[in-house]
Amino acid sequence: MMFQRTAIIYGEPLCRKLERGCVAICGAGAVGSFAAEALCRLGVGEFHIFDFDVFEQSNKNRQLCALDSTIGKSKAQVQCGRILDINPLARAAAHDVFIDETSLGQIFDAKPDVIVDAIDSIHSKVLLACAAIECGVPIVSSMGAARKKNPLEVKTADIFKTYACPLAARIRKALRQKGIKKGYKCVFSSEIVEEQTHLSGQGGALHGEGADLRSMQVPLGGGHFERKDEACDDCDIAPESAFSVRRGRGGDLGLSARKTKIIGSSIIVTGVFGLNLANLALEEFSNKK
Repeated sequence: MMFQRTAIIYGEPLCRKLERGCVAICGAGAVGSFAAEALCRLGVGEFHIFDFDVFEQSNKNRQLCALDSTIGKSKAQVQCGRILDINPLARAAAHDVFIDETSLGQIFDAKPDVIVDAIDSIHSKVLLACAAIECGVPIVSSMGAARKKNPLEVKTADIFKTYACPLAARIRKALRQKGIKKGYKCVFSSEIVEEQTHLSGQGGALHGEGADLRSMQVPLGGGHFERKDEACDDCDIAPESAFSVRRGRGGDLGLSARKTKIIGSSIIVTGVFGLNLANLALEEFSNKK
């Protein structure tokens, strides 16, 4: 029995909840891939994976599904394939969409028991959290994992009780501006990061041997993307300043920028973030009647 050892430690009733359960994984990158893998190996029966991006070489330092064989492929589709390879009895659907006002409804149409937020865009995180609270769907969220090196500083708390995390502070502010005072569980790090944890450059030329761009792209149509985000340094994303990125799926990148930034990140920390996020989701299943 595949989940026999899981049942021994968590009990049969919870395992049955997991088997009948549905999870929406929003963001299948560094943190999201670990959360999805853990929930799959715990026995969750249905997954909906939301991620518009494709794998790049620079993802290989921290994302479970980033391999030579997956470069240029859809993160959502590859993650679904990995889930089914682990548990052929599971159900997994890939959604190659960027989470915004136009695609938000797809998440709730899936009727998830819990939403796992591993998105990098602040706007998308706030949008998703507000919708989940309004609809009464449990949500667990990842805060800033990039630039962090100490896994012992990773913690879980209500979003309104986090500290030392700039990303969490910005999300709290945005939630308050929308009149939301009800919190939800999240994973964050209290580590104070060093200043030199990124590469920077101008005009699209990055300083650092072998430097490449880990990009977050907002779909504009026609297979091309442009990033104009309000990114926080602690997000697991690279560029921060105004620039545009153009690429067809699996194609080459063309970068035009005044300033660019590549943020350092470690699988040791992003992995711990993802596993803690999965544990928070597990708690939501345990609380489900």
